[in-house]
Amino acid sequence: MINCAFRNWELCVYPNLPQTSKHSWMVKTCSQVEKPRCLIIAFLTYTPGSVTDGYSGDYDACSLTNVKAYINSIEYPYEDFNESFDKNLFTMFYQNYIDFQKHYYERDNSQPCLSREKYKELGPFICIDCSRQSDDAKISNVDLRLEIEASNNFPANTAAYCLVIHDRVIQYNPFTGEVRKL
Repeated sequence: MINCAFRNWELCVYPNLPQTSKHSWMVKTCSQVEKPRCLIIAFLTYTPGSVTDGYSGDYDACSLTNVKAYINSIEYPYEDFNESFDKNLFTMFYQNYIDFQKHYYERDNSQPCLSREKYKELGPFICIDCSRQSDDAKISNVDLRLEIEASNNFPANTAAYCLVIHDRVIQYNPFTGEVRKL
C-alpha cells in the first residue's frame, strides 16, 4: 500500500445571497482529516443583458467590510478586517491575498499576480489562512462557517464562492489498482 498526501480544492457556492448587510453561511461539514487549510472567497453579481450570460468577468467587492471563517468555534482571522472598498480601504484584504502565496507554496516572499489597483478592479479575492490549527483527535467532524459583513446590503442576484483548500490522503494498492480515500 502506498499512502499519498496532497492538497485538494473544493468549490462551495451560495447561489443567491440574501439582500442584507450581514450574513452567516454554513459552508460545509467535513472530517477531521480534511479540515480546511486555506479559503479563497469571492462574490459575483448577475447582471441581465451582460455579454457573458449575465455575469461580467470581474468579481464584485459588494461594499465588503469584514469576512470571518469559523472552523468549529475557532475564528480566522482572530481580528476583524474593518475594511471598506467604497472608501478605498482594503489593505488587509490585499495583504492576505499577497500572503496566500507564501502560505500555500511555503515561500519566504510572494509575487502577486494582481497589483493593488487590479485587485480592486478585478477582485477582490478574500484569502484566509486556516493552516495553524490544533490537531485535536477527539473531534471527528469539522464545521466550516463564514460570517460576511458589508457596509450596504448585498446586491440582488449575488453569488458567494468559497474555494476550500484542504489536506487529502489516499491509499493506493499497486497490485489491484484500488484507490481508497482515508
